[in-house]
Amino acid sequence: MFVRKNAQVEIGLCEEHRSKRVRNMIIGGILTVSGIGLIIAAVAFDKGLLVLLAIVALVCGIVFMVRASMISVKKIDSKFVWIKGVCRPFLDMLPEWRGGA
Repeated sequence: MFVRKNAQVEIGLCEEHRSKRVRNMIIGGILTVSGIGLIIAAVAFDKGLLVLLAIVALVCGIVFMVRASMISVKKIDSKFVWIKGVCRPFLDMLPEWRGGA
């Protein structure tokens, strides 16, 4: 039996990183839609080069969409959530946590 753990974590992004995330999502969406359009065109016109361009566009679109996810969960246990994708200056802003009962 698989157990799925989840947690809600809210982390704000600075304007620079938010704009990078939005840019990557837009580029990824455009490339993905373009790739699908090129597949349709390749079938309609029976062109092998369009199939290659469609595959490249789809792969690049997926890569940009994955890169748009800046922060992700590394590990979750019963008390804590470990995240990855944040920089050292952000971590230095957080208060020091000391475990207790």
